[in-house]
Amino acid sequence: MMLNAGAWTHYSYGIRDALAILTVPIVEIHMSNIHAREAFRHVSVFGEIVKGQICGFGVDSYLLGLRAAGFRVGRGEVASISTGRTKERRGWARAAPRVIR
Repeated sequence: MMLNAGAWTHYSYGIRDALAILTVPIVEIHMSNIHAREAFRHVSVFGEIVKGQICGFGVDSYLLGLRAAGFRVGRGEVASISTGRTKERRGWARAAPRVIR
Protein backbone atom coordinates (compact mmCIF):
# COMPACT_ATOMS: atom_id res chain seq x y z
CA MET A 1 0.00 0.00 0.00
CA MET A 2 1.21 3.48 -0.77
CA LEU A 3 0.33 6.27 1.63
CA ASN A 4 0.54 10.01 1.11
CA ALA A 5 -1.11 11.36 4.22
CA GLY A 6 -0.10 14.98 3.62
CA ALA A 7 -0.32 17.08 6.78
CA TRP A 8 -1.83 14.14 8.69
CA THR A 9 1.64 12.57 8.56
CA HIS A 10 2.69 14.63 11.55
CA TYR A 11 -0.21 14.20 13.95
CA SER A 12 -2.88 11.68 12.89
CA TYR A 13 -2.55 8.84 15.35
CA GLY A 14 -6.04 7.66 14.41
CA ILE A 15 -4.96 6.95 10.84
CA ARG A 16 -1.75 5.38 12.17
CA ASP A 17 -3.70 3.02 14.43
CA ALA A 18 -6.01 2.01 11.56
CA LEU A 19 -3.04 1.30 9.27
CA ALA A 20 -1.23 -0.67 11.97
CA ILE A 21 -3.69 -3.56 11.60
CA LEU A 22 -2.86 -4.03 7.92
CA THR A 23 -0.68 -6.96 6.98
CA VAL A 24 0.55 -5.62 3.65
CA PRO A 25 3.73 -3.57 3.22
CA ILE A 26 3.07 0.17 3.54
CA VAL A 27 5.30 2.71 1.77
CA GLU A 28 4.97 6.33 2.90
CA ILE A 29 5.15 8.78 0.00
CA HIS A 30 5.74 12.54 -0.05
CA MET A 31 6.23 14.57 -3.20
CA SER A 32 8.29 17.18 -1.37
CA ASN A 33 11.29 16.49 0.83
CA ILE A 34 9.73 16.77 4.28
CA HIS A 35 13.20 16.73 5.86
CA ALA A 36 14.15 19.93 4.04
CA ARG A 37 11.13 21.78 5.42
CA GLU A 38 10.12 23.03 8.87
CA ALA A 39 11.34 20.96 11.84
CA PHE A 40 7.84 19.77 12.81
CA ARG A 41 7.49 18.19 9.36
CA HIS A 42 10.53 15.95 9.91
CA VAL A 43 8.56 13.59 12.16
CA SER A 44 6.07 11.06 10.83
CA VAL A 45 3.66 9.25 13.16
CA PHE A 46 3.68 6.41 10.61
CA GLY A 47 7.42 5.79 10.88
CA GLU A 48 7.10 2.74 13.13
CA ILE A 49 4.59 0.91 10.93
CA VAL A 50 5.74 1.63 7.37
CA LYS A 51 8.34 -0.38 5.48
CA GLY A 52 9.94 2.82 4.27
CA GLN A 53 9.51 6.41 3.24
CA ILE A 54 10.13 8.01 -0.14
CA CYS A 55 10.13 11.78 -0.39
CA GLY A 56 11.40 14.66 -2.45
CA PHE A 57 11.10 13.27 -5.97
CA GLY A 58 7.85 14.96 -6.96
CA VAL A 59 5.49 12.78 -8.97
CA ASP A 60 8.29 10.22 -9.33
CA SER A 61 7.91 9.51 -5.60
CA TYR A 62 4.80 7.50 -6.50
CA LEU A 63 6.66 5.46 -9.12
CA LEU A 64 9.49 4.78 -6.68
CA GLY A 65 6.92 3.78 -4.04
CA LEU A 66 5.27 1.32 -6.42
CA ARG A 67 8.66 -0.15 -7.22
CA ALA A 68 9.51 -0.54 -3.53
CA ALA A 69 6.12 -2.10 -2.71
CA GLY A 70 6.43 -4.46 -5.67
CA PHE A 71 9.86 -5.52 -4.45
CA ARG A 72 8.39 -6.39 -1.04
CA VAL A 73 5.57 -8.38 -2.62
CA GLY A 74 8.10 -10.21 -4.79
CA ARG A 75 9.97 -11.24 -1.65
CA GLY A 76 6.80 -12.79 -0.23
CA GLU A 77 6.16 -10.14 2.42
CA VAL A 78 2.41 -10.15 1.95
CA ALA A 79 -0.45 -11.34 4.07
CA SER A 80 -1.62 -14.88 3.94
CA ILE A 81 -5.28 -15.02 3.02
CA SER A 82 -5.89 -17.81 5.48
CA THR A 83 -4.28 -16.16 8.52
CA GLY A 84 -4.23 -12.44 7.88
CA ARG A 85 -0.66 -12.36 9.20
CA THR A 86 2.80 -11.94 7.79
CA LYS A 87 5.88 -13.62 9.09
CA GLU A 88 7.78 -10.35 9.23
CA ARG A 89 5.31 -8.01 10.96
CA ARG A 90 2.95 -10.18 12.98
CA GLY A 91 4.98 -13.17 14.07
CA TRP A 92 4.77 -16.74 12.89
CA ALA A 93 1.86 -17.44 10.57
CA ARG A 94 -0.12 -20.70 10.71
CA ALA A 95 0.13 -21.09 6.96
CA ALA A 96 2.88 -19.98 4.60
CA PRO A 97 2.28 -16.53 3.09
CA ARG A 98 1.29 -16.55 -0.56
CA VAL A 99 2.15 -13.95 -3.15
CA ILE A 100 -0.94 -12.77 -4.97
CA ARG A 101 -0.29 -11.27 -8.39
